[in-house]
Amino acid sequence: MTGSDVSAGMIAFAEKKKEEYSRDNITFVNENWHDIDIDERGYRGRFDLVFGHMTPAMDTTENIKKATDASKGYCALATFAKRTAPMADKFYDFIKTETPWKCDRKRISDIFAYLYDNGYFPKVLYYVRDDTQQFDEEGAVDFLVKRFELDNSFKADEETVEKIREFVGNNMEDGVFVNPVEAVIVTIVWSAKKTVENMPAYVR
Repeated sequence: MTGSDVSAGMIAFAEKKKEEYSRDNITFVNENWHDIDIDERGYRGRFDLVFGHMTPAMDTTENIKKATDASKGYCALATFAKRTAPMADKFYDFIKTETPWKCDRKRISDIFAYLYDNGYFPKVLYYVRDDTQQFDEEGAVDFLVKRFELDNSFKADEETVEKIREFVGNNMEDGVFVNPVEAVIVTIVWSAKKTVENMPAYVR
C-alpha cells in the first residue's frame, strides 16, 4: 500500500498508526497528488485500487485521469454530496468569516460526466452519516479554535479566541455544547479497464 498526503502532520500520524499496528507493507509519502508524476514514480498501472477520501487531491478531471492511469483495477472517490452543520454556519457568521465545507455538486457532476463520457461506467453510492459532537465548555472552545485555524491556515489571535469563547458561552445548554452535523457521502466507483463486469459490491 502507498498513501500520500500534503500534510506532514497527517503523514506523521499515519506512520505512528503503522507502527502501532505493526504493518510493514505500507509506504507513506508527504506529497501533493497534484504534483506527482506517475511515470517518474512508477505508479502507472501499479495499483489494484486507487482511492481518494474527502480530499481535494481528486477534485479535477486531470487528477481523476491520473488516478485512473495509476490503477490496474478499480478507482473510487468519496466526498460530501450534502453536509448540514447549522452550528458551524452560525459560528462562522458570528466571527464574520466565510463558511468552509460548501459542497460543490457541480464538481461531482463534472467528474461523473468525465468518467461516463470516457466509457468508465461509474457506479454511484450514497450513505448518510451523523457526525454530531458534544463538548463541555472548554472542549468546545478548544475544538472551535482548532477548527478555525485549520480552515483558515493561520493561528487564531487572542481577540478571535475571546470571540470563540463568547460564542460557546452563548450556545451552551445544560452545560453541553452540541455541534449537530449530518452528511450525505457520495462514493463514485469505476473500473480502470472500462468495464461494468465484476463491479465490486459496496459494503459499508
